[in-house]
This record gives sequence, C-alpha cells and structure tokens, in this order.
Amino acid sequence: ASEDMTVKLWDPAEKKEVGALAGHKAAVRAVAFSGDSSTAATASHDKTVKLWNVAERKEQATLEGHSDAVWDVAFQPGGELLASAGADRVIKLWNPAEAKEQATLAGHTGWITCLAFSPDGKTLASAGFDRTIKLWNMPEGKEQATLTADQGTIWSLAFSPDGQTLVSGGKQGVRRWDVKTGMERPWPGQEKKSEKKEQAEE
Repeated sequence: ASEDMTVKLWDPAEKKEVGALAGHKAAVRAVAFSGDSSTAATASHDKTVKLWNVAERKEQATLEGHSDAVWDVAFQPGGELLASAGADRVIKLWNPAEAKEQATLAGHTGWITCLAFSPDGKTLASAGFDRTIKLWNMPEGKEQATLTADQGTIWSLAFSPDGQTLVSGGKQGVRRWDVKTGMERPWPGQEKKSEKKEQAEE
C-alpha cells in the first residue's frame, strides 16, 4: 500500500513483485487478507474500501459509506465480517460476501487509526487519536469496554493467540491489556520495579 494509489503484491521467497492492484483514487492506507487469502481488502484516503480477487488481481467491489479517509481494515476470523474505520470517527461493519454494510459503530471522538479482531472473532478492538481503546462485541456491535491508554495517539493493536491479552502501540510506547478485566498488564520485570519504587518512597 502506498501514496501511488496502488497495492503491490510480492513473492517473499523470490523477493520480487508479482502483481499490483490499481483502482483507488487516493493513497492506500491499509491492506487485509481474508482467512483463505483469496480476497484482499484495501482502505484508502478516497473514502472507500475495495475488495479484490487476489488470484485474478481483479476488483470485486467498492464499499462506500465513509465520509472521510479510511485508515484501516480487518477481516473477522472466518471471513463473515469486514471492519473498516478512519477519519470520520466511526467503524463500518460489512458483509464481504455480499459487499453490503451491516452496521455503523460510533463512540470514538477522534480519528480511528487501527483495528484488530480477537482470534475467536467475538471481539473487535479499535483505537486512534482520542487515546482510547474500545472493545466491541461481535457480531452485535455493542461496546463492551473503553480502555484509557495514556500513550498518545495509538497506531497499532494486536491480540495474543489465546485472545486474553491485547497489545497497543502508541506515541509513548507499547502497553498490554487484560481483555477480560480491561486492566493494564505490566510487562515482565515491571512489577519488581514498581515494588522497589514503592519501598524506596516508604
């Protein structure tokens, strides 16, 4: 994905370009593959999400509904839902098979920069310029929790393979969270540092 409005496909073993997806009218911000890798979704500053047949390098559909630049896209494990979000501060849920909008999730007060589905597909995490992480129940789309992350703008999110931990990357570092309780989890070694600091203050 790039400023030239295209997506380049590469063979990592051969380290060479094997194709390109062209069709957006502005910079492409993000790319996501479906679970079986047959479909790619792309997010662009042209306010659209496009679906592509990867094998044929052909556009399948253009999803319109956002009112501003789209910053990220994510497929739900299993491929039943596709999520997109961006500068209009909302998340769109789509049925990729039918290329139809399913729901709009509102709650963020700033641009949404990143999305991540839990491995079981039951939770969607979103974050961005408002310095919060929101957890949404899938497929209902109800907000489960808001995690306040004092780390500036959040640019990336990732769930652990067991889905119990969420990691967020922001301007002021990387944090990890207990998905069930919504509490921040210290990194290994931080607990001891905190204990020493408390003892020193006493």
